[in-house]
Amino acid sequence: YTRIYWHTEYSPLGKAHSESDHLWDIILPSHGFIAVDRQWAAARNWPDTMSMPNDTSKGVYLLEAYHHLHCLRIMRTTFWEAVEQRPFSHPGGMGHVEHCFDALRQAIQCYADDTPLYTFGKFTAGDGQVHQCRSWHELRDFATSYTACYRDSVPPIPLGDHFSFCDDGRDGLEEG
Repeated sequence: YTRIYWHTEYSPLGKAHSESDHLWDIILPSHGFIAVDRQWAAARNWPDTMSMPNDTSKGVYLLEAYHHLHCLRIMRTTFWEAVEQRPFSHPGGMGHVEHCFDALRQAIQCYADDTPLYTFGKFTAGDGQVHQCRSWHELRDFATSYTACYRDSVPPIPLGDHFSFCDDGRDGLEEG
């Protein structure tokens, strides 16, 4: 069980967002790229996927929670660029940002969390309330055990060259 708060070090109340920028910047959504044996995946009814560039017996997957973190980082950057009237900078274009909004909408509807949040009319429903959560540590450890050694990059780097950067088992999120 985990307490969920309105404001954390990722959203410091009354402080400049720049103080939390570093925490967001060190999150590694690419940690969620895994490579597993194709037969192992098929036995679990996982869909077919691309092969590891250096080992066709393994399929590459992105764990959805890490995709959501990827989207949140993009959306947060885009939000602050708009608020501060800075130029839009995401290399994937606005279509990627729109995809992220819709991906998170679909996930929210899919998970349909029915936790009743208490409220006292102060616009902070459920602040500090206990939730039953899955273990982020277990997800991180699973991703570490089956790492695809993937690193995000921008074109024109060939796709195969993304798969030679093993991280140290950390994803930038120490809690969760």
